[in-house]
Amino acid sequence: MVLKVLVAVGWTITFIVLYVRMWNQRWHDRRWSFSANSRVLNYLEAAAVFLIPQVLALVLFIVPWIWNFLEKTNWRILYVLTWWFQTRTFVGRGVREGLIDNIKYTTFWVCLLTAKFSFSYFLQIRPMVKPTKTILSLHDIRRNWFEFMPHTERIVVIFLWAPVVLIYLMDIQIWYAIFSSLTGALIGLFSHLGEIRSVEQLRLRFQFFASAMQFNLMPEEHLDAVHGGLRSKLYDAINRLKLRYGFGRPYRKIEANE
Repeated sequence: MVLKVLVAVGWTITFIVLYVRMWNQRWHDRRWSFSANSRVLNYLEAAAVFLIPQVLALVLFIVPWIWNFLEKTNWRILYVLTWWFQTRTFVGRGVREGLIDNIKYTTFWVCLLTAKFSFSYFLQIRPMVKPTKTILSLHDIRRNWFEFMPHTERIVVIFLWAPVVLIYLMDIQIWYAIFSSLTGALIGLFSHLGEIRSVEQLRLRFQFFASAMQFNLMPEEHLDAVHGGLRSKLYDAINRLKLRYGFGRPYRKIEANE
């Protein structure tokens, strides 16, 4: 932890020094000269070196099985490469989510942030640009009351934008609640949660339990034959729907006295 703090302080000082040198060279030459562009290139090179661990963490996030392998090993050479974003604690090591789960998680946040930024830009920020420019363009306005402070136009702009900024910073919680509710509803829908809502429905479904067990516990050779073509898969899906919702009886219903 102490080493990470020292490295963070070092990078902060490095970026500040490179940034100041870049603009000092720019104002000294009064244009973007070759020397100023060289300073910009040095700043970008430092930023690229700073992003290498983050890019490595992103690659390991995309390929989680490699991250699990790195976490399970105690090789020092691997720890040198991953010490910035990986701790040496043994809690939860090697239990990273799979690639499909990472894609689902990333897709969820990409959709959420896209909706949030689109809503904020088109319905909050963009309509405020023109009134703000109009207010700031007003000069030499004679008022019939005493002015406590000059440049009241700027104060009006601040009060005008304050609610927008507050909503912009807080509405991500609202969008998260909306998207999490929709995602949970879709997961529950595809998982068929809540299909059996009463004891009566349970009693009606229970008589097809033996047939469903017989249908799902087929021999491997029969499964190979069923999953052979598109027609077989369609027939399999129809049978599953019949068993799930009680439409028809693809197998003989086994009575209790048999």
